Amino acid sequence: MDHVLEQVLVLKKAIALASAQHSEALREVALLRAEQNRVTLPKALRVVNLIECEISYLQGELRRRLH
Repeated sequence: MDHVLEQVLVLKKAIALASAQHSEALREVALLRAEQNRVTLPKALRVVNLIECEISYLQGELRRRLH
């Protein structure tokens, strides 16, 4: 059983790290698109915020299903 718990903890850490990296990448993409499309930065950041909310929701669903 300890092995399973260890695997779950490793998976959770990997998900958290991937989400952090994904969020940073999304910010960069939003900034680049704002530059290219002359979209205002607040609009681009709202899009990033919506995507981050979706990631947070999906993480919650994953946690719920793991427990």
